[in-house]
Amino acid sequence: MRLVVADTGPLNYLVLIGEADLLSNLFERVFIPQAVRDELQHAETPPSVREWIDHPPAWIEVVSIEGNTTDPDTASARRSCSRRVSALSFCSSTNETE
Repeated sequence: MRLVVADTGPLNYLVLIGEADLLSNLFERVFIPQAVRDELQHAETPPSVREWIDHPPAWIEVVSIEGNTTDPDTASARRSCSRRVSALSFCSSTNETE
């Protein structure tokens, strides 16, 4: 099973150009931390992206990670979100090798 953990940027731009389904052709599941979902739902995010994440496709799985922030307005929160993506990626790769 091919899995991937996605950050905000790639999802945002793939949705904007109408190519988000490319991910489902490459991967069975795409995991995103709750913080990434929160960023994609932010008021300043383009409406098409907010609508997409409000009703994500079945191959997207939102994962809660301890210490999640719900305030994507600060640079610190965005860095924290990136750390969560990295942590989730590490956990996923560790679990696959066991």
